[in-house]
Parts: sequence; structure tokens; C-alpha cells
Amino acid sequence: MPAEPSEWLKFAEDDLAAARRLIGDPTLPPRLACFHAQQAAEKALKAVLVAAGTPIPRTHDLLALTLLIPHQLRIDLESADLSLLDPWAVDARYPADIPEVGVGDAYLMLDVATHTLVVVRIALDQTEPG
Repeated sequence: MPAEPSEWLKFAEDDLAAARRLIGDPTLPPRLACFHAQQAAEKALKAVLVAAGTPIPRTHDLLALTLLIPHQLRIDLESADLSLLDPWAVDARYPADIPEVGVGDAYLMLDVATHTLVVVRIALDQTEPG
């Protein structure tokens, strides 16, 4: 596992970039973008945990991860409805577990992930020296 917050954030940004490309390809199902949006938010939250010195649990549950991060950042993340992304980590990988989604839904997931990364980037910039 990447050990530095910047490595986790880079992985998060890569997933967000993948989600953006996938959502822009009309030949691919929007659920693929939703999966990568969830992964982006998850890795961004894990970057915060690493920066705070908190051990990272092996979970995809964004709400559980949020409860482990510092209080002020948790408040800043409340405006992002991370619960929308939770089903996309595991359930969405199996055909019977989640209904097909449209592009509009995928854009909503992308917005939640983007907001999460923005909040995390601001928090990490404020906590890192220099």
C-alpha cells in the first residue's frame, strides 16, 4: 500500500481521471465511471488517514472511513453525500446487485467524488509543512 498521503491522493486523482474518461465514452456503460468515482473518494479519504497517522482499515465503506478522520474535515465532507458512492465499491461489480444507471447518475457520482477530492486537497495543503 502507498505509504504517503501524496501517493494515496495521486491514486485518487487517477481514478477520478478514469471516471471522467469513461463517462465521456458513449460506448461504455456509465456504471464504470461510478465505480472509479467511488474509488477516487475512498483513496482521498485514505490519504487523510495516512496524514493523520491513523491506520487504514481494509474497507470500502466511505462513511466508516469518514468517522476516522479529524472532526473538522468530517464536517467539511458532510456536504458531499458519500453514501451515494458506497454501493459502487463492491455491489456494482456483480450484475444482479445494482440496477443499470444513466449518464446523469454517473455525473452525480463524479460530482461527489470531485467535491471529496477538493476538500481533501485543501485539508492536506493546510496540514503539510511548507
